[in-house]
Amino acid sequence: MAMIRMLAQLELIYPVSKALFAEIYKIAKFTSVANNRHISSPLSFEKRFIYIDNGVCQIARKIGTKLITIRLIDRGSFIAHEAMSAQAGYIQSIGPVEFISIPAVVLDRLAVTDKSTNIILSVLMQRELAEMNLSIITCSIKPTRKRLDYFRANQPIFEDSIPLKYIASYLGMRLETLIRLRKCYT
Repeated sequence: MAMIRMLAQLELIYPVSKALFAEIYKIAKFTSVANNRHISSPLSFEKRFIYIDNGVCQIARKIGTKLITIRLIDRGSFIAHEAMSAQAGYIQSIGPVEFISIPAVVLDRLAVTDKSTNIILSVLMQRELAEMNLSIITCSIKPTRKRLDYFRANQPIFEDSIPLKYIASYLGMRLETLIRLRKCYT
């Protein structure tokens, strides 16, 4: 069922060729992880594309001993390993997560010969860049109240579905500040 949902998401980008469908079906790996588990890290040697089928996860950068949330990702989203590596990050589950991983080497090989693969990979990378820009814009807003307003307007799905410590980390503020700001709204 997860494979069908993933292919439906790809079909929204561009019609999936038979070659791409066959390769994905052969090599895609479905995995479930528990709360607060690393899905990928900078030490991962296997480059891959990940489709989040169920759950929420974060891309985080390690600064000292602390993980700082760079991006929040919900179900139905793709993550390209190259974009995640460019953010020097970890992909970590927030709660139970189910995902499908596809080795990037297979997709890169197909992109050379298959037009649909090339277009789909190009669109996915453009989406990754747009998401990274959204993260940068969100964190660059100076007053914390405006930053929270911008987050609520652009990513409302996360506010009630994940622990506040991840939202505070993403917004670049302390948990206490986020709680105080949320009390002002109620």
